[in-house]
Amino acid sequence: MRLHAQAARAAAADGDTDGFTTALRAAEDAYGLLPPRSPRRFGLDVSPLADYALTSYPATSFVWLGQGEQARLHAEQALATYEAAPATSRSPSREAIARIDLALAHALLGDPDDAVTLGHQALDSARVVDSVRHRADDLTSFLMRRYPHQASVEGLRERLTAADAVTRPALPTASRRA
Repeated sequence: MRLHAQAARAAAADGDTDGFTTALRAAEDAYGLLPPRSPRRFGLDVSPLADYALTSYPATSFVWLGQGEQARLHAEQALATYEAAPATSRSPSREAIARIDLALAHALLGDPDDAVTLGHQALDSARVVDSVRHRADDLTSFLMRRYPHQASVEGLRERLTAADAVTRPALPTASRRA
């Protein structure tokens, strides 16, 4: 099921709407065939992974396909799924990415204020890893192109730049020989 969902996301990244739809349908069909009680792997319930794949992958995909309303619906569902998961199954970085997908959906739908708010919430995450920073960069780049004169957009970009500087200190400059 997760492989079909990943294939759907890959098709969306290529702009292949038909491939996305076909692979997403296959993921949904496979999801319907999952047992009602999923097996535990390494002491963890793996059923949330299926729920995550069926909500967050389509959210990202619909963003990439420029379908704001579908992206919003799936991102809201992904965020609700992440927030409802047991503490042992929660992933702050995935929650942050779901917030960024929701922010991008709001930006696509013409609501930069909510997009910026969600971007800040994503950067408030307990785990702002590279994947979160890269997606936040996608968000700020999109917002800067679409809403270049909005101060709150610039503020989000500056916050991301500052966060990047903290996590990636500048490389030392080579000393020059005289």
